Amino acid sequence: MVEEIDKIKKKHQGMWLAIKIVKRDEYGRPIAGELLAEAKTHHELHLKLVDDPDQEVYETYGGKVPTKAVLF
Repeated sequence: MVEEIDKIKKKHQGMWLAIKIVKRDEYGRPIAGELLAEAKTHHELHLKLVDDPDQEVYETYGGKVPTKAVLF
């Protein structure tokens, strides 16, 4: 289901998100997409993703990014 990225982030607070980009604004920033995967850690998110060169994936965090986090 395609949704605005801000709405996806609000629904999934505290989770790392992989979003398939379907729409960008006039500056090229992703603004809408489809949630592909979510995980508690950035590393877990990468383990869930399947490489597909034909799709653009935007990785982001739903909420304030933890300051004491190890990404990999």
